[in-house]
Amino acid sequence: MSDVLLLSMPYGKSYGRIDIKALDFGVPPLGIAYIASFLKEAGCSVKLVDLMFSTDSLNDVGRIIRQESPRWIGLSATTVQIKEAFKVAEIAKKIDPDIKVIIGGIHASALPEETISNSNIDILVYGEGEFTMLELVRGESIDKIKGIFYKRGGSIIKNPARQLAQNIDIFPYPLYQDLPIEKYGNEHVGTVVGLISTRGCPYQCTYCAAHTIHQRSYRKRSVGNIIGEIEKLKLDYKIKRFTFHDDTFTLDNQRTAEICEALIKRNLRLEWDCLTRAGHLTKPLLKIMQDSGCRRIQLGIESGDNAVLRLAKRNETIEDITRAVKWAKEVRMEVIGLFIIGLPYDTKESIRKTIDISKRLKLDYAQFSVLVPLPGSEVWDMAKGKKLLEIVAGGWENFGRYNEANIKLRDVNSKELTQYFNQAYREFYLNPSYIIRRIISIRSPKDLISLLKRAKVLLRLLFG
Repeated sequence: MSDVLLLSMPYGKSYGRIDIKALDFGVPPLGIAYIASFLKEAGCSVKLVDLMFSTDSLNDVGRIIRQESPRWIGLSATTVQIKEAFKVAEIAKKIDPDIKVIIGGIHASALPEETISNSNIDILVYGEGEFTMLELVRGESIDKIKGIFYKRGGSIIKNPARQLAQNIDIFPYPLYQDLPIEKYGNEHVGTVVGLISTRGCPYQCTYCAAHTIHQRSYRKRSVGNIIGEIEKLKLDYKIKRFTFHDDTFTLDNQRTAEICEALIKRNLRLEWDCLTRAGHLTKPLLKIMQDSGCRRIQLGIESGDNAVLRLAKRNETIEDITRAVKWAKEVRMEVIGLFIIGLPYDTKESIRKTIDISKRLKLDYAQFSVLVPLPGSEVWDMAKGKKLLEIVAGGWENFGRYNEANIKLRDVNSKELTQYFNQAYREFYLNPSYIIRRIISIRSPKDLISLLKRAKVLLRLLFG
């Protein structure tokens, strides 16, 4: 039994038509795991459950709630997960109407009034949640707790915002001991845990809603704090690989180099990867990253058209991207290119350029998604005002990035966007030269099995 039960929603719908279960793919819920560890260190009785791997269906969540019999249930959900969060809240209230249900996450922070209007939600946390949750479960006076919406007498009340923590070293490492750590990563590479070395991103990309929580306030953990977490994960869980889940890991090149130097000095012999931007990469930086164990980078490329990149406020060019990919390949690093089909200023011609550059760069993998106007983003405001794009498929379940398009542009309709999405995958992965490169890269039976699994998922995406 636990006083506080924290539930991370299943995220399969986030990947739409891509069958991540067939890829044995899992990602740890680090945001709510930070809250769990913060509460536990403060002496609270906490249980963290990742519903992606703990239940066969949401109906089974009732068993977990009855087993833990909590006074508080905390839910974290993205936009595409919000209906499932509401379903879990409904199940909790049917089991025990006295359970206080709290919701947080990026969707709640972007659309707080709408979210807390759900009859089964008692309190909504907006912004970062560690201190807010602790004050709630400790029973502080609700009208004095910053960073929440709550209900009183049929009215919704908003308390003032909570100031963001500037020293993020104060937060204990995520509560991995409550999570099915063997499920994170995939069958081919094994367990891959996640780390967050910074919070916030100063950029203003029009399609991103991350600032709804972090307010573009970029804050860094110390190198010693990060290395301490990595060493603990290796010692406690025998990990061999990890991923930095920062929005842009190499935003501060000097700090990135210091982390790499610390990894090399401690001779940890771990492999890792990260998400970053081309404009923050140099060949010397990529070399020290590779020396310290970085084997692949996920590069936000988004579009093959400089005008579209500029209007999306990416602050980088095709030339920057081409140079960064070249440098990464020269230091023997895999590159995964991330692309968006249907940015607000996209045309049929610019989408064609995006597909073409994905092939021309000779990437190891490409990940295409259809633009989703996430609440809290500039694109959301454009869509609501029907400026340049319009939402054509309502319902939050349609806000997965790898589904059929739920928008139309001024010159490209939703059916055409979906066709371009399929065409991008088809042209990239069914290109004979790419198939030959992948076959040549096979080094073991395990590599072959992984390749066949990926091929099966791809064919189901394109023709299923």
